[in-house]
Amino acid sequence: NTDINPEANISLMGVADGYEYSQGSQYNPDLLYVRATWSAFLRYNPGNFNLLVNPAFQHGRHRTGQSIGAWYLRAEAAAPTLENVTTTAGVEIFSGFDATDTGNDKYRAFDPLYGAGHANLGFMDYFTNIPAHSRGAGLVNPFLKNQLRINSNTSFSADLHLFFIQNNFVYQDETINKYLGTEIDLTLNYRFNNFTRIIGGFSTMFGSESMEIINRGAARGSKDEPAYFGYIMLRIRPKFL
Repeated sequence: NTDINPEANISLMGVADGYEYSQGSQYNPDLLYVRATWSAFLRYNPGNFNLLVNPAFQHGRHRTGQSIGAWYLRAEAAAPTLENVTTTAGVEIFSGFDATDTGNDKYRAFDPLYGAGHANLGFMDYFTNIPAHSRGAGLVNPFLKNQLRINSNTSFSADLHLFFIQNNFVYQDETINKYLGTEIDLTLNYRFNNFTRIIGGFSTMFGSESMEIINRGAARGSKDEPAYFGYIMLRIRPKFL
């Protein structure tokens, strides 16, 4: 991690993780498949404007032994749009397999490494394991987040996520529509004091027919009825020192 200048910062990360060979009842602890992930974070903060660009690339071997060629991109910009309102607009893209390209023998589904799906991909956790929850087709997540500061102790957030598969997915010999659904997350945050907050939230997902196909068997609802989730949380973070 280093500062380029007073307004810009860059971080570089490299991670290697290895998996012993295991296929069904076959197991070989002497055969290790190593995957490499390279990621860069470029932050630019001139005044009240914030820009983040985060590309990543994976190569090496999948735990099945298949050669990996996968990538990821996150780009977002945040700025004050109204008095006491900050708006963040961005997109995340996780690469995936193209089911109509039968000649590609590489593993194309990007895995965000023990990733933070709940933090970036909506609060309803439809996509926490990207390769599994997108059925290997990858994911595109355009998002718009708005935070309203009501007063010094209270803030309200309204987030909008659109979900698409990144690549073609074939179901019953037909390529499905890439649009999966729309999620809305609403959050109210009230601070009693410096270490006590109460947080309440409500989220809803409007899924498409493609969402039913991608998540079939996961008991995640019907396209004809929105799914919803609500919570109230008391958070206490005392400082002893």
